[in-house]
Amino acid sequence: MLARTFLTAKQLGVSEVDRQAAIEVLELLEGGQLKYMDGIQQLCCNFGALEYVEESLPPCPNSFNMAFRSHCIGGWMEIAKGRMLSLRTQKRWGDLFEPECENFLDQPERFTPERCARALHAKLTTRKADWSSF
Repeated sequence: MLARTFLTAKQLGVSEVDRQAAIEVLELLEGGQLKYMDGIQQLCCNFGALEYVEESLPPCPNSFNMAFRSHCIGGWMEIAKGRMLSLRTQKRWGDLFEPECENFLDQPERFTPERCARALHAKLTTRKADWSSF
């Protein structure tokens, strides 16, 4: 297998810890280890009922949904690094965490793990999240 080359943390405008967390999440997404889970499944998995206090609980194992803060790319990066993302990373990587191409909160099913992996890979190699593929 060929080694992949990503931009440096400095080129990406983030810390090396955040860069490494992004690479780890990319590997999870590309490896099929994170699975899309719709909102109702997510709520039931977290709480066993339809209550909404999503931010206070850890994600369901291996679940992924861009509409849920702790289950999206950024949430999984925080799990990988063991703490919250810096405000600098949140701001500089806003195009990855909150895509402007369409409303990801209303149609999170359009943001599959595969599509998110492509956007994250583009971010790590070009500094721009590419959401054009669907």
